[in-house]
Order: sequence, then C-alpha cells, then structure tokens
Amino acid sequence: MTSDATVVHINVIGFPSAVSLAKDPSLRDQAFVVAGTGRGALVLDVSPRARREGLEPGMNLLAAQRRLKSLIVRPPEPLDYGKAHREMERIVRRYAPEVENQGGGHLYLDLRGTGRLFGPPADCALRIRDEIVDQLGIDPTVAVARNKVSAKVVTRTLRPTGFAFLQPGTEQEFLSGQDVRLLPGVGPALFKLLYTAGIRSIGALGSLEAEEGRA
Repeated sequence: MTSDATVVHINVIGFPSAVSLAKDPSLRDQAFVVAGTGRGALVLDVSPRARREGLEPGMNLLAAQRRLKSLIVRPPEPLDYGKAHREMERIVRRYAPEVENQGGGHLYLDLRGTGRLFGPPADCALRIRDEIVDQLGIDPTVAVARNKVSAKVVTRTLRPTGFAFLQPGTEQEFLSGQDVRLLPGVGPALFKLLYTAGIRSIGALGSLEAEEGRA
C-alpha cells in the first residue's frame, strides 16, 4: 500500500438514470425510472427523487407506477451508456497513467507520480470530476484514498454525488463503523450469512478475521 492517497474511484451512482438526465435535463428533480416494457417489466434504475419516494431497482414496473401515479418511465439505452462511459474514460486517461475500467460508470485510477503535472491527487481528482460534469452533464461521486477498497467504500457512502479525501492513516477508523454491505463482493447471499452470524459492520468482520488468524 502506498503511503500517499493516490487511488481514485469514480462512481456514477445510478448510471442509467444519470445518463438519461444528461440527455434530457428536464428530468432534473423528477421522479423517473429506467425500465423495459411489457408484462413483468422490472425497474432497472431510479432517479434520486424516485428513490426518495420509495422506489428501488428490481421493483416490478407496474407496482412502481401504482405507488407513484406521476412516475416517468424512460427506456434503457445501452448505446448511450456505452458512449458516456467511453467519454468518461477519455477524460480520465488524460490525467492518469493507470486506469482500471470496470464499466457502467465505474473507473479506478492511480495518480501516483503525476503531482508535478497536475498537482496534489485531491485537486486533480476534483478537476477530473468537474470536467466530467461540464463535458458530459454527469455528476459522479469521487473518492481519493490509499487503496481501492477504501476508495470504493467511501464513494458508496456518498449518495447520490459528492467528493471525499480519506486522509492516510484513518482508513481503519473510517471503515470499522461502516455497514458490511458496502464492501466490494458482499452481495445479498453473503450478507445474509454475515447477518445471521451477527456481523453488521466492516469492523466486526475484521475482528472475526483477526480472531480466526490467532486460532
């Protein structure tokens, strides 16, 4: 692990709805969902306003429409999603020698060694975020930390958008109290097992692993 915080996670939370909003700014502050058509169609993504109204991805579209009569429905547009992600990557690669492309509005980059060109990592990350907003109309969540796991957990705590710099040396303090579901790889099935075992936080999981290591 590097001693400096140079790892950046760019996370567009609700990527399909963010792309829809960038394409049609009149949707701002509106309750809308991205969903297919036909019987049994499911909600693929929800806008921040729709989420506040109690709608969630995975809901049956008809149930969502019954819950919110004024709901706006937008169709999935995979070509637009691909184009938006490629444009994000194009912006990022101007600043970072190392970029990990995870698709769907998720990018990791390492700004180690770029300080003389672009300034401190936090300043550079903010500049990248501003360029994405200005050029694409998409407002990502961005976090800077010493490693990928910490950076990703930070972005998951900032909804729907935001920026954070995790000071080196504070990772354990920050992570210990966070919900274990924020860890990469902890899906519903694994969380159910952890919940049954009484493990609700990242710190509790770390304590269990430490105890097993001493056994």
